[in-house]
Amino acid sequence: MKCRRHERANCSIPDCRFDRIDDTLALILHKLTHIERNEYIMSQELDALTQAVADDTSVDQSAITLINGLAAKIDAAKNDPAALTALSAQLKQNSSALAAAVAANTPAAPDTPPAT
Repeated sequence: MKCRRHERANCSIPDCRFDRIDDTLALILHKLTHIERNEYIMSQELDALTQAVADDTSVDQSAITLINGLAAKIDAAKNDPAALTALSAQLKQNSSALAAAVAANTPAAPDTPPAT
């Protein structure tokens, strides 16, 4: 590496060595800043993924509860045609409401993050 002041390779003047140290420290700080920025981005992505998993788990549990409840209602009404007809009407009504809720609460596809 050439000395900036004297244009000599391996300059032994103390001030020139300090310049090289300063240059090296500046490069290290630049790389550290880049690493910290990438760590922040990864942290945000991990938080979003953690929330998505929690939301999915909640939805899965709700679906399980719904299916179990539906099975119990069908078992209870299997010998009563009027109760089965009423259950069918209730399912159609709930199905429409569920479809509307899913459509209203489905997030749009995420934007592609900018290249770094």
